[in-house]
Amino acid sequence: LLSVVLVASSPRVGMPAALLLMTATAVGVGVVNGMLVARFGLSPLVATMATMFAVGGLSMYVTGGSPVTHIDQEGSLFFSMIADERILGIPTAVIIACGLLVLLWYLLRRTVLGLYIYAVGSNPSAAIVHGIPVGFVRVSAYVLSGVLTGAAATLLSARVRQGNPHLGEGMLFDSIGGAVVGGVSLAGGVGCVWAVVRGVLLLGLIQNSLYLSDLDSHIRDIAVGLLIIVAMIVGRSKERKE
Repeated sequence: LLSVVLVASSPRVGMPAALLLMTATAVGVGVVNGMLVARFGLSPLVATMATMFAVGGLSMYVTGGSPVTHIDQEGSLFFSMIADERILGIPTAVIIACGLLVLLWYLLRRTVLGLYIYAVGSNPSAAIVHGIPVGFVRVSAYVLSGVLTGAAATLLSARVRQGNPHLGEGMLFDSIGGAVVGGVSLAGGVGCVWAVVRGVLLLGLIQNSLYLSDLDSHIRDIAVGLLIIVAMIVGRSKERKE
């Protein structure tokens, strides 16, 4: 959805305004997710899966399932800067991604909001007793997730030079699997940015190795699925010991 909003609006309002519009859309979806969980008490998995299908259906409805390919000169230059340019030999997209990782690490480890996020994820009841605004923290976390999704949509849209309603399909399993393999607890309160990075890189390395070994694609899926199960079992064992 964010990819479609960015590319479809940029020829009409200009790239800076399109980026703001996309970010506002991302924040709006984040607020909806946060309110569903914090205000209405829905399961985070159910709430986010429901909104994922809703916004996916909306993007398909608006575009008719076809990519938005009309990009003006300003948008083309912006996407070329992200996808093609290099700084000291490093792709601009990689530098942007690394910068976002550092900022997110700082937020989670060096700010009050980051401390509150860990506290709420670990034990919401204890967080309430200590005066932490649990509802606000949960909504803030989902808004942050939406904004980061907007950044990812921008990088991917620049790579394919279009607003694609199918963009990101197939990444759900890799993103969750990479986090789990890196040691992030799906129950909350355990994990860090660099753990996710390690997990994603390891999962990608294993997938590429299996691909290069010319194994059947179904065998690769089985191997990756088993890896994630093992990672979850190991993570649960560590939590019980602690």
